Amino acid sequence: MHILLPSGFRLRNRVSRMKALLIIISFTFIINCSFNTKDNTPTPQNQTIDYKALQYKLFIGQTKDSVKKIIHLSRDYNSMDRGIGNGDTGISCYMNVGEDLLSINKTDALPALFFNFYNNKLTDFTCSIIFARKSPENYGFTEFINAVEPLFEKLRIEENKTTLYKANYLNLGSKDYIERYKIDTTIMKPDMLFTYEKKVK
Repeated sequence: MHILLPSGFRLRNRVSRMKALLIIISFTFIINCSFNTKDNTPTPQNQTIDYKALQYKLFIGQTKDSVKKIIHLSRDYNSMDRGIGNGDTGISCYMNVGEDLLSINKTDALPALFFNFYNNKLTDFTCSIIFARKSPENYGFTEFINAVEPLFEKLRIEENKTTLYKANYLNLGSKDYIERYKIDTTIMKPDMLFTYEKKVK
């Protein structure tokens, strides 16, 4: 069965669905990139990014050059088309799609990372992972959460994992920043979209 998107093109296989979802995620991030311009970043100790925290040690407020030493960044040219990102001042948006694949029930998924910098400091980080299921019965939430858990230290805490499982949503933010984990199964069934976001309020 073909799936007709609003743009009019048809998705013929799971790879196409994953590409379409990645486009949706990218444009959602572009909107955030357009408006998140505050430079009131709290102290780095309180701004640790949970994605591969022990390996990458990323944090909100980190400089662009420092992030580039840890992970490869590519300019988000969709953002460039909107006039976002002009040198070392203002807003600049980057992405990375070079992370290792995750595998669940012989289905691969690629983490897509998005970075928003303001005046060369990281203000917004998003990790999105799309699992293209053949059917809803292909695997459930338990297998899904277990697959992404190794990437996030806070999901190793049983209470947090249980909350995400039951509510499809986990909010660990504070008055200074937003930090949330979300599972979405409504964007394009039967696929599942996991999103982790950390940003300055």
